[in-house]
Amino acid sequence: MGNDAKLTSMLEFCGSRLLGAIERSDNGVDHMAITVKCSCGRSILIKAVSATGRAVCPVCGSSLLVNSPGAKPHDATPRTGRKVDPPALPRSPIVTPPPLPVGAARTTTDTNTANARGKPATDPWGRIPLRVFFGVLGLALIGFLAVWIAVASRVSGPFRDVPAPPEEAVAKANTPREEDRSADDETARLPEQARKTTAPGRMIPESRGLTTREVVEKTGESVALVKGNHGSGSGFLAATGLVATNAHVIRNETLHSLEIYFPSANDGARGPYRASLGYENSRRDLAILKVAASLPALTVSSDYHFKGGDEITIIGNPGVKFIGTVIPNAVSRGVFSAEITWKGLRYYQLGASVNHGNSGGPVLDSTGKVIGIVTLKAQEEAIGFCIPAEDLVTALANLRVASPEEIRAAGRKHDAAAVFCLLRETAGIYCRALEAYVSRMDASVLQGRSPNEGLQEVALLISRALRQKEVESTGDLSAQLSELVRDQDLPAETRSSLRELWTTYADMKSYVENPRGTYQSFRARAIDLKDRFSHVVKDLELSFGIESDD
Repeated sequence: MGNDAKLTSMLEFCGSRLLGAIERSDNGVDHMAITVKCSCGRSILIKAVSATGRAVCPVCGSSLLVNSPGAKPHDATPRTGRKVDPPALPRSPIVTPPPLPVGAARTTTDTNTANARGKPATDPWGRIPLRVFFGVLGLALIGFLAVWIAVASRVSGPFRDVPAPPEEAVAKANTPREEDRSADDETARLPEQARKTTAPGRMIPESRGLTTREVVEKTGESVALVKGNHGSGSGFLAATGLVATNAHVIRNETLHSLEIYFPSANDGARGPYRASLGYENSRRDLAILKVAASLPALTVSSDYHFKGGDEITIIGNPGVKFIGTVIPNAVSRGVFSAEITWKGLRYYQLGASVNHGNSGGPVLDSTGKVIGIVTLKAQEEAIGFCIPAEDLVTALANLRVASPEEIRAAGRKHDAAAVFCLLRETAGIYCRALEAYVSRMDASVLQGRSPNEGLQEVALLISRALRQKEVESTGDLSAQLSELVRDQDLPAETRSSLRELWTTYADMKSYVENPRGTYQSFRARAIDLKDRFSHVVKDLELSFGIESDD
């Protein structure tokens, strides 16, 4: 710049001090512009200064005083000769920023020019569009993620590991439950693969089983009605030609009196079929009958683990006393309620309706597998129970390894036990009648009356219904007993006990129907017959493995 010298000028107006930098030559000619700040807060570009050292703010019109070039920052007398106070040092120096790139310098100049003209400054081109672009892009990403998460959660369900279902469940399951099915019967008859599809966004678990109707359609024809001379019950094909039922269903029936029907099968396969015994366990209340039926067998579950609340379907043939008939293959639905142990044996409590005649029927899960066999019902509480299916699996395994001789012996033992049970029931009626005779005669004597008066009162209690029960129970019992006592396959003690029981029964019946002798002799005879009856019954119960309270 030659002889140019750098000067620092103090600008002052109305008590405001403004600092700027200027380069000026010795002759007072400006070589470059300066930028100063006015008291209004605006930055002003001053390109020339008058000889008086004054400049005017183009924004607010304020007059700015510029010290002479040769004055020092602390000179007390300016160039005009007018005495002024020395300027105070600024609170914070304003440092002129370093030169900016060309584009930036142009932007700053444009901005300052706009400010100098009183127009609002605008952002450079591209800053506002970039903000808008990235803002819209961020919102779009957030929305996409929200939609993806919602769709994924509805299609895939909770994000957790789900064990693979069994192959059989995959083949037979995944169909809608009955309450979710359409009222359209054609839709209900769609093929299994078509039934697996559902509305978008709705997931059907692969382990879902069959509806109750489908379970009945799948298993109904294999459920049996077991009918005898003294009652009936239910059963089902547990294997080809093998009907599983309860031991108590056939307890009072000899094998030749049994008839097996399949009410839901076609006419040609409905029966009746004759049966022979393959397996019997009175304590576990299980029996397996052999029949010449070619109907398909049900699948018996060997690995079911009890879970309270599991849905079950029960099919059986309950008897209705007031109309004197049996309802074939009646269906009831419920759940497993609890697992109990009674007399050392496990049972499942049924949360479903069961009645007399349901005994021996299958308890089915949602895939149609047998997971229990109906067995007990508590009369007072109307609570039913079933035997776990694993006990039936064990019974079937025992039957497969049994020899023909063992199976034949089991059949003969069953017939002998059936005759014993009938005879025990019938003889028990007369034993209780003799007890009533003695009790009433004793009471009459204590009252000072004749023992015959008490005897006649008891005789009136032996009603026609009681006599009819005796006729129904015995039937051809005498002929069957005569055949059994000659059967050499039975142990000698068993044959002897059966003969003694028949004799005791005949004596009790004779004394009830025709009381005789004196009061003392009749009383002694009645007590003796009761003791003989109790003794022989206990021996035969042990021989046949039948509990006394059965």
